[in-house]
Order: sequence, then C-alpha cells, then structure tokens
Amino acid sequence: MASSKQEIAELSIGIGLNDSKFSSQVSNINKQIKNMDRDLKSASNGVKGFENSFVGLNSKVQNSANQIELYNKKLDSQKKEYDRLNGTLDRQRNKLTELETSLGRTSKEYKQQEQLIQKTASKMTTLDSQITQTNSHLTRLGTELNDATRDMEKMANKTLTIEQRLASVGQRADLANSQFDRLGAELAGTGNFMNRLGNDMQRLSNEIQQGGAKIAIYEAELNKLGGELQQNSVRQLELATSIQQVEEELMQVSAIYGNTSQEAQQLSNKLLGLKDDFNRNEHEIEQNTQALNRYQTELNQTQASVVRAGNSLRTMPFDRVGNSLKNVGNGIRSAGYSLLPLTYGIGAVGAGSAKVALDLESAFAGVRKTMDTSGLSAEQADKKFEGLKSSIMEMSKRMPTSAVEIAKVAENAGQLGIKSENVLGFTETMVKLGDTTNLSADEASTALARLANITGMPQENFDRLGSTIVALGK
Repeated sequence: MASSKQEIAELSIGIGLNDSKFSSQVSNINKQIKNMDRDLKSASNGVKGFENSFVGLNSKVQNSANQIELYNKKLDSQKKEYDRLNGTLDRQRNKLTELETSLGRTSKEYKQQEQLIQKTASKMTTLDSQITQTNSHLTRLGTELNDATRDMEKMANKTLTIEQRLASVGQRADLANSQFDRLGAELAGTGNFMNRLGNDMQRLSNEIQQGGAKIAIYEAELNKLGGELQQNSVRQLELATSIQQVEEELMQVSAIYGNTSQEAQQLSNKLLGLKDDFNRNEHEIEQNTQALNRYQTELNQTQASVVRAGNSLRTMPFDRVGNSLKNVGNGIRSAGYSLLPLTYGIGAVGAGSAKVALDLESAFAGVRKTMDTSGLSAEQADKKFEGLKSSIMEMSKRMPTSAVEIAKVAENAGQLGIKSENVLGFTETMVKLGDTTNLSADEASTALARLANITGMPQENFDRLGSTIVALGK
C-alpha cells in the first residue's frame, strides 16, 4: 500500500514539474509576441499613412514573419505536451487497473488515481482548444503576411517599367521551373506515379500563374498606352488646327507688312514651334502604336500559352492516371482477398484484444488532435469526434481494413487540411484506394489532397476522383 501511495505521489510530482516547464515556455513565447505587437504599434504612432508606406509594410511583413516563427514554436510545444499528457494518461489508467485489482474501487489510492486521470484529461481538453487557437493565429498571420507582401510588390511595381516587371516574372518562372526540373529528375528514379503526376501538375499550375501575372502586366501597359494614344491623337488634331490658323495669319500679315516685318517673323517662329510639336507628337504616336501592337501580340501569345496549359492541366489527371494504372488491381481480381486464418487460441485473443484497445485509443487520440474544430464549442467538438469515431468503427466492419489503420488515415486527413465534414468521405475513399490499387492509403491521401489543391477540386468530390482512378485501372 505504501508503494502505491509513493507511485501516485511520484506521478503527481512528475506531472507538476512538466506542467511548469511547458507553462514557462509558452509564457515566454506569449511575452515575445506581445512585445512585437507593442513595437509595431509604437512605430506607427504619429506617422501618417504608415500602414501604406514602404516602411510600414516592411515592418508588417517582418512582424508577421517573426510571429509565425514564434507561433510555430508554440504549436510544437503544445503538440509535444499533448503527446506527453496522452502517454501519462495511459500510464495512469494502467495504474488505476492495478489498484482496482489489488485494493478495490473503494480504496483511497483508487480514488486519488481517478482524480489524477480526471485532471490529466481536463488538461488535454484545454490544450486541444489552445492548439486550435494557435492554428487560427497562424492562419491569420499567414494571410496578413501575404497581403502585406502583395501590397509592397504593388507599390514597387508602380516605379518599374514593363520590361522590368516582365523580367521579374520571368526570373520567378525560371527559378520555379528549375526546382520542378530537379524534383522531376529525383522522382523519375525513386518517386511513385502520383508524386510524379503531382510535380508535373504543379509545373503546369506554376506556368498558368506566371502567365496570368504577365497577362496582368500586358493589360495594364496596353490600357496605359491606349490612354496615351488617345491623348496624342487629340493633341495632334489641335496642333494641326493651330498650324493651319497660324499659316493663314502669316499669309495675311506678310501681304500687309511684308515677309521681313517683325509681325511676320513672330508668326513664322510660332509656326515653326507648332510644327516641331506636331512632329514630336507624331513620333510619340508612332512609338506608342508600335509598342501597342507588340504588346498586344505578346499578350495574345501569352494568353494562348495559358489556355494550352490550362487544357493540359484539366485533362492530365485522367489521361495520365488511365495510362499508368491499367494494370492496377489485376492481381486482386484474379486472386481475390486472402482470408485471415481463424486459428488463434483463446489466450492469444485475450492478450491481443488488450493491445488492440490501446492501439485504438492512441489512434483516435491522433484523429482528435488533427480534427478541425474551429468555431465549435467543447461540447460540439466532442459530439463531432464521437460521431467520427463511431463511423470509423462501422467502416472497419465492412472493409478489410482495421479501425486503427482507418483512424490513421483520418488523422492524416486532418493534417492535410481536409475539412471536418469531409474527413469521413475522404478517409473511406483513400482506404478503398489502398485496398484496390498499388498505392497505400497514406500515399493516396497525400497525393490526391495535393492534386485537389492544385486543381481547385472541391473536397466533397474525392469519392468521384477515387472511383475514376479505380475504374481507369481496371
């Protein structure tokens, strides 16, 4: 009995020490974040238009980037603490089972251990909510960083020529293509089909994005040139009218006062100045017209290139998947599923069931940790999780895949950004692909989530995409 009390006390002390260390780490990070917000606010005080200036936007970019780094550290600490508490909860439950056997449920030690379990579970629930909040902060900061960076680029572009802006887009495109070339070379020897397909599709997606950037530059320049040409044309008409009027005046003055008179000389000089303005304006019209035609031609070529890339991107998944998965599933159709031998002894089943229970509990803890519960109360989140858990258990009864493996796919879905309402459908589709193709469920989930992100496919259409892949492989 003394030994049980000592173990309970040691567990409590260990939890307290770890809690203190974790709280200290998070407190330090929160303090740094608060100081950053204060410094940014202080820098903007009394400065008119600070947020829309280069200095202000640069400060916002740096502040957001630094805070993202701190929030990532915070999230890492929170996840590690959650995993630690999950392990502690397992040990506490095992100890509770021992106390029930040795001392009974009415013993003081048993009740103390129950209280420890309740405290640990409560801490995990609180920490789960904090992890959700941290992820929300990271999403907000990512948006703010992208917005500030885009605003800075817009300001910088106002001072760049069209050639400089196009060169910048070209440099980004060259860099991206070089990265895709490197990755493509690596995947050619070691990557599976879906990874190679994803790389090719990202290359096309990048080509479309860079083409879109060029189109925007060309269209802005064409609008500017069109406006200038209109002004030049109006100016040319005004100059031609003025020249005609001055020529008529000069003829009248010369007839009255003579060609060498002061009045005639003044009108002659005025006429020469108007003709110079006319020639300069005409030269500008010619230059702008040539530039307009050149940029319009380049715009047409860029638009055609983007359309071709878009068509390739839309047809690629199905053309390439069909060609590469023709032999997928042949072995399954010819051989059928293997049946597990039902020759386990009663003792082996009893020992195995305990491990299965622990594995299930651990797997569902992972699902809960990655499940998107933003905007939900703790009660609503619990209800959603229990519903998902129940559905996974039912799924395991009608599919040749264990509940533990299905739960791992569901956990991966959360990590890949699949919305909570689509996790179950996504998970079932990936498990089916793992059962009926040469892709594992993990490979399928990663590759198809990446594919959906590139093509903008709605998440609720994963079942249709999965069915298409399986059908094309038959």
